[in-house]
Amino acid sequence: MGEAAAISIISYLFYVASSLILYHVLPLRAGAAISSILLLATAYYLVWRTTGRPGDCVKFRGLSPRVAVYSILASLALIPLAASVMAVVMSYLELPEEWLESAYELVRAEDLPGLLYAWVVAALLAAVGEEFVFRGVLQNSLSAKYSSWVAILIASGVFGVLHVWRFPAAFMLGAFLGTLYVVTGSLIAPIVAHITINSVVVIGSFVLERAEPESLPDWIIQDASAPAALLGISIVVFILLMGLIWKAASAARRPKPEHDSDSGPDGAP
Repeated sequence: MGEAAAISIISYLFYVASSLILYHVLPLRAGAAISSILLLATAYYLVWRTTGRPGDCVKFRGLSPRVAVYSILASLALIPLAASVMAVVMSYLELPEEWLESAYELVRAEDLPGLLYAWVVAALLAAVGEEFVFRGVLQNSLSAKYSSWVAILIASGVFGVLHVWRFPAAFMLGAFLGTLYVVTGSLIAPIVAHITINSVVVIGSFVLERAEPESLPDWIIQDASAPAALLGISIVVFILLMGLIWKAASAARRPKPEHDSDSGPDGAP
């Protein structure tokens, strides 16, 4: 367990350090793409060196289309909650302007090819690397010593702390992704959900930058908390979808009854 924690933290710190170094020699997005690949490669190499079995850190069992769709919809329902939490937190923080500008620059796109590039870097690569490190390596290892839910909380806490000022939203996201990993038994589910959330950020930034201000809700323009009614609906929908995911995943794991090949339609010879 200690090795997994060290691998996760070292890999992520190496990811951050490489991002800062590459930021000075490459365009922001190119550096971020290379750093995301290095995150995955570093974690994979360290696991291979310590255990010799990096495949044991992840579960890539198949994911039914139904569970995949439910996971995507649950991700979308979670976004207003996470965005509102961050809006409240940001109202109390005075972050350096360059931090915010760099975060926005990573997802900003001038045209459709630029949008695709931003999506690959900020949505696809980042999601795959972080899910391997935090759910595949860290949470999976913690589950060997603690209950699944304790493992989720610890892994989500580390995930949140390493995202610094985005801790509240990152912790919420990590808890959701960790639960998906436990319920479905597949790393594919949290990867799909993580990509969905990051995609909304990238595509949403592209759309909002081009929308007329009067066509947007006030809470989006002002970076404020979503209306209580919307938050209530999001919570209810999210809970319902998580229940459907649990039910569908449980049904998928249930062994199918074996039928005698010599029997007729009703089981008679």
